[in-house]
Amino acid sequence: NLDALSKAQAAEINNFSQLLKSEKGDSLIATANLITGSGISDLDLLKQIGVMIDKAFSKHMQNPRNNDLGKELNALLRAHTSFGNNKSHDYLDRAVDRGKSSGVRNRALRLKNKVYWFKERNSTMQQADHYEASQHIMTHRYINLITSNNYSLRRWGLEELSRQENGEDIVFDTIRKILKKEMLQIRSNLHLDSLAWMCKTLARSDTENSRSLLTSIVKNRRVSKKLRKYAKIR
Repeated sequence: NLDALSKAQAAEINNFSQLLKSEKGDSLIATANLITGSGISDLDLLKQIGVMIDKAFSKHMQNPRNNDLGKELNALLRAHTSFGNNKSHDYLDRAVDRGKSSGVRNRALRLKNKVYWFKERNSTMQQADHYEASQHIMTHRYINLITSNNYSLRRWGLEELSRQENGEDIVFDTIRKILKKEMLQIRSNLHLDSLAWMCKTLARSDTENSRSLLTSIVKNRRVSKKLRKYAKIR
């Protein structure tokens, strides 16, 4: 399984690298967003994105009112930061100090505080315990996040699952098991928030298989109002 995972990751990284070489505009932003969500931390890909940021920043400085260029730069900065590598601070500091639009400066400023968080996220996502070669490469990463006791990582995994809509049955099975176990044992507001996202995800993306559980949550007055709200199938 580890050998299969290594090959799958290499293919994933190579695919991202090739896409970055040929894309621009919305396509480039979409690929950058996929990289951000992937949890990878390959140094060669990081270096490639760094070179692209330099070029994008130069274009932004020449055309600061071009919103499309600003969006590309923001997406590349976020992708770079998502590697959880301290090298991102140099790029972010430059954007904060010299960026010519408030959008670029403000987004870079917010990202500066996320480098360590992304490092922790990646460490969780890269664990191989749940990997199966027959599954989509993101499946074990979602499970790693969703089963984490770090509720901010849980929520991020659920948000990314909703954005990409590429969850396999085992991911939704995992969500249902956690909900059943924890819905009456709320530990904190962050915990409650992560469980609400589980309800929301099942109601949106796994309606038929989760209908029975969601209906039982809505009807159970012992369950938090917030969970009952998001368990409703629209």
